[in-house]
Parts: sequence; structure tokens; C-alpha cells
Amino acid sequence: MRGAGARFRLLAVLAAAFGIDALAGPADIEGRIAYSIDRDRVAVQIERIANNTTTRTSSLYVSIWLTAGSPPLGSGHLAARHRITGNGDGALGPGQYFSDIRWDLAYQRPARGTYYVHVLTSQHPEPNALLHWRTFPNRLTVGQRDDDHGDSTSTATDVAVPGTAAGRIDPVSDQDYFRFRLSSPGTIVAWSSGLLDTYGALYDANGRRLAENDDSANSLNFRIERPSAAGTYYVSVASFARSLVGAYTLHLSLKGSGSPDLVVESLSGSEATVAPGGAFVLSAMVRNRGEAESPASTARAYRETGGRTLLAQQAIPALAPSATAAIELRVQAAPVAGTSAYTVCVAAVAGESNTSNNCAAVATVRVAEPVGEPQSFVDQPTLGDFNGDGRATCCCATPVPAVGTTTR
Repeated sequence: MRGAGARFRLLAVLAAAFGIDALAGPADIEGRIAYSIDRDRVAVQIERIANNTTTRTSSLYVSIWLTAGSPPLGSGHLAARHRITGNGDGALGPGQYFSDIRWDLAYQRPARGTYYVHVLTSQHPEPNALLHWRTFPNRLTVGQRDDDHGDSTSTATDVAVPGTAAGRIDPVSDQDYFRFRLSSPGTIVAWSSGLLDTYGALYDANGRRLAENDDSANSLNFRIERPSAAGTYYVSVASFARSLVGAYTLHLSLKGSGSPDLVVESLSGSEATVAPGGAFVLSAMVRNRGEAESPASTARAYRETGGRTLLAQQAIPALAPSATAAIELRVQAAPVAGTSAYTVCVAAVAGESNTSNNCAAVATVRVAEPVGEPQSFVDQPTLGDFNGDGRATCCCATPVPAVGTTTR
């Protein structure tokens, strides 16, 4: 462990070259660090994080923290956070260090303005529970981004029913509003699709919130279903907990209008070659391409070679338009060698608009020839000079062991 005086001199040099350091602690940021921020990502490289004390740390976090003022940090904006996973639990014992730390994470974009950029370490996820920080001398300017949809009911984007609208939440505080009209009573269904974790809400013509949802469509997307009278309504879309940026698609439909359309996509087998009668897994995806929710159904796996043979089946839940369900079916290969074709089909549901696409394109799996029994070898008489007297002698060579036996 370096002495405190040597450590202070090093930090002073680094502060002059790269920014301002907090007091040294149990997780010092040492050496060069660099960062880059683009539209959606922040990348950081740190030469070394060291524990220069006699106490073991708990799990360590590295954060990018933006503040309008200079340190002490106080309140600010968390742009990105990374939990160090080296050493198993991400902790450092006395005298230990992590080196060449690199990571690339989603960038949580703040409101426009100019910010000090701090790279800090902490023993807890909360950025203010910090151990050490480095402040860069050059400040970051975040400009105004063109907003794709209005942030209030008065600036909402009109959407037809049924219909869709593509949107993007950026910065994290962004909230998009959409307006739609019902000419007659019906049950409105509003949901999102995409990789952004969304939060949606439904409002009446006066802006009164009627319903809200986080992830009823799937683990990331909201879904709202509500009987509604004729009139004007609004839907808002935001990122969950106002913590992420990203793209999404808003969908609007009336329950009972349109038709479902189930398709099976991306069929594949877990093995290209199997033994006769061996087991493998068929994976696929069921998607509702229609404009109405599909009732629950069943997916079935078949071997097509030599006549259709049912191998396995799996229940499929009701699917909103654009929603998907994963299929994992464990099946058994043919008992004889050769190449066999397999498919997965989803049973048609009531009112389905197209049933010709309910089966996936076939996947082929080869059944290998069975491996023969291992050969055993017997002693063979051999002529040779075995005793070194220059004369050929008849004897038995050392027997060659059969496969799987041990020679003693």
C-alpha cells in the first residue's frame, strides 16, 4: 500500500491534468479516465480503482453524475451507473484494485443545459453515497432536441382508431401525448410495443386520468383496456420511472373490431444432428399480426417426414395485437438414421383473418448412423528378437486392450 503522502501527490498531479478529485478514500479512482457520450450511450474507461485503506469495501458502483454546479455534488442527474462485478461481489480488500475498467451503458439524457461531469465511486447504488469522485474540467452542453410529440393534451398528436404511432422518449423527462376520438361507445385498447420500458395513461376530454398501466402487454410495455363512451380521449406515454430513453410504438384499437392473425416465426432446432430417438428442442415465436386480440390457443410440434406425427404441444395465452409468446417444445428424433423435417403450428382461433400462416416453415434435423460396438483385439503370435540374443523367437505380443478397459 502506498503512503498517504505519495497518494496525495499523485492525486494532485491528476487533478491538475484531468480535473478535481475528492478526498482519497477506500475506492480511489487512479490514473487516466475517459468518457464519451452520444445520442443514447455513455462509455467510460478507468485505468484503476484501488482500495488504499485497511478496510474491505462492500460492492462498488461507478456512476456518471451531472450537476449544474461544482462539487460538493448535492443534487444532480444520474446519466449512467455500473456495478463492478470483478472479484465475484465487486468488493475490494485492503491493497486490492481493479484495473482497465471499461463499460458502455444506456445514457439517461438530462434536460438541456450545461453540466459538470463527475465520475464517482460508491458502495451503494445512490450516487450521493460516494467514496471518491473525479470532475472533468470541460463541461457538457446538452442541446434542445426536436420533440416528436407534444408534452400536454393541448399539443397532442392525433391518432386514428384503429391505428399506430411511432414515438421516442428523449430526454428521460419526456412524455408524449396522443389524441383520439370515438364516434360511438366501445372498449378502447391502448398498448405499446418495443424495447423501451413504458408507462401509459388514458385521459378523458378534460384531461382527467381514467386509467394507467406499466407492463400488462409484457414485461416492458403497457396495456390499457377500458369501456368508453363516444368522445375525445388522450393517451400519454412515458418511460417507466422517468429513467430511460428510447423508441416505442403506440397502438390503438377497439375491442371486437378487426381480426386476430396468429403466425409462427423463427423456428429452429437446438441440435443439427442427434442420435436415433434422441431428444432436442424446437424453438419458435407466435405473433399476433392482426388488429384484434387473439383468444388463447395451442402450439403443436410435428415431425413431417414419413407422415405428420404429433410430438409435443404448449398452451399459448391470449395475445394483444403485435404481442408475442415464446415456444419451447422438447421433442424426440426419429428412431432411424436420415434427415427429418419438423414444424410448429398454432391452432386457429375464432375470427382469425388468415389461417394459412399458422405453421412455420420446416426445420430439418439429421439423425446420425448409430455408433457400432467397440472392437476387441486378441493376442496374435509374432516373430521377433524379444530377448536380445539376435535370434527370432515365437511369442505373443502384448495384447491390445479393448476400448473402455484398463491395462494393469
